[in-house]
Amino acid sequence: MSGSPQFRLARRAALLAAGGALSAMRPARAQLVSRNVRILVGFAPGGQIDAAARLLAEALRGTYAPSVVVENRPGASGRLALEVARTAEPDGTTLVLTPSDQLVFFGQLYGNRLRYDPLGDFTPVAKLSEYYMGFAAGPATPAKTLGEFVAWAKDRPSVPFGIPGPGTLPHFLGIQLGKIAGLPLQAVAYRGDGPAVQDVIAGQIPMSVSAFASLMPLVGSTPLRVMAVGMSQRLPGLPDVPTVVEAGMPDLALGGWQALLVPSRTPASLVAALDAAVAQAVTQPAMREGILRLGLVPGHEGAAALPARLRREQEQWRPIVEASGFRPED
Repeated sequence: MSGSPQFRLARRAALLAAGGALSAMRPARAQLVSRNVRILVGFAPGGQIDAAARLLAEALRGTYAPSVVVENRPGASGRLALEVARTAEPDGTTLVLTPSDQLVFFGQLYGNRLRYDPLGDFTPVAKLSEYYMGFAAGPATPAKTLGEFVAWAKDRPSVPFGIPGPGTLPHFLGIQLGKIAGLPLQAVAYRGDGPAVQDVIAGQIPMSVSAFASLMPLVGSTPLRVMAVGMSQRLPGLPDVPTVVEAGMPDLALGGWQALLVPSRTPASLVAALDAAVAQAVTQPAMREGILRLGLVPGHEGAAALPARLRREQEQWRPIVEASGFRPED
């Protein structure tokens, strides 16, 4: 999901600063893989997950492998990179960093049309970070809080809300808000967060459910108001914005996560070594700062725990996805 031009400039500066600091802080030790490594990303350069992958590549370069590069394979809502990774040699040289949407939702959404098995074709190595959404409003509604928005929306026959794309976490969070509050919400899909947020600012739609990275650079300098953050704790970057728990809607405190995967059949020793390398990288202050500046919450979770988490979230989201009635066309 892409942000505003201001955010892209800030992100580039953060990447340069973090990259230099990571190079200086990288501990000297034997490389685990002797060949060059690629991290596949299913989205175009410049987006949030692409930027996170580049931070990770810098952290792993020289420790995990002599060279670690990011290879963008945009297309099919992020599925293309996973399709490529599925057929790669299981030798630790092909990694893929993906949002959990492609693992949690897509099996149910695409069924037999999905060309990979989220659990069978990959070994989850590590969680790099978590991401959460903000519920943002603009001039089309006077609401300043989520409670005020609910009261305002109930008097209307239909209320559009912007999302960065269909079948995504923001899409299903908006549907869940409508279900909990009894609102006539209608999703309007855009090509990324940026256009959706700009339409909120312009008063074309009253609300968007968007990634923090697309909202934070615009708060205070535009009419955009973040009514609530979809977390159980307040976001350090938006300390004055209440959480959905504070708004009385704890069931909206749902986020996603960025997972590093390798093809199944990758040797367990390589998976464990890569997991340890990611865990070490996430502890580095420069890496954590870079992730935070992308609007993400850094935090490692290892290979042993991720398969169970994936199964649990698939079951947690199944009734929400089913109730949405959404069926992708592509």
